[in-house]
Amino acid sequence: MAKSSRFKQSYRKNASKLHKAVGDMLAASPLLCNYRIYQEYPVNKISPYFDSGREKFDWVILDLMVVIECHGKQHYEPVRFGGITEEEATDKYREQVIRDLKKKHAAEKAGFTYVVYRYDEKDISASSLMAKIVAVNEAASNLGVCSKDRNMVSQQVREKSKPKRNKSHHEEQLKRAREYRKQQYAKRKQWQHEHS
Repeated sequence: MAKSSRFKQSYRKNASKLHKAVGDMLAASPLLCNYRIYQEYPVNKISPYFDSGREKFDWVILDLMVVIECHGKQHYEPVRFGGITEEEATDKYREQVIRDLKKKHAAEKAGFTYVVYRYDEKDISASSLMAKIVAVNEAASNLGVCSKDRNMVSQQVREKSKPKRNKSHHEEQLKRAREYRKQQYAKRKQWQHEHS
């Protein structure tokens, strides 16, 4: 599956059980079946100003402007995967916390609702997702970030990410293409003249 392609019932080999459970819930939910749902969606497609092209959100529901992250134990405490030392696990944990905060900030700055499913959660359902979305939006409004402001920010990000093409830009591209073709033609003629 292409990383930015529309949701399909396929996962990476190393996808976590939590990631698969959330994906299965999204695919089976009659509430969400008509929305564009993507997995492993690049953060910089939502927030063009994000500093890394490698980071991805686990799940994105574009039409609802919702980001869903599936956080394993390593997001909450140092975990020694693959026999690494306690010090390496602590360093990886600190890096993970910073990455998570940056991703959350990028989503919120773009006007998206940022929802997290923890590794120890049992209720992974459409109703729990909707409850999480409502809770996050209520918390944002209590902090003074109303949905109107978030939608305005999101609209600004979308406008800035659209390529600006006007007539003069198009004409300039055509002019450069003609010049390039003329140069290539002249080189070919010169080569033929020299080798004949």
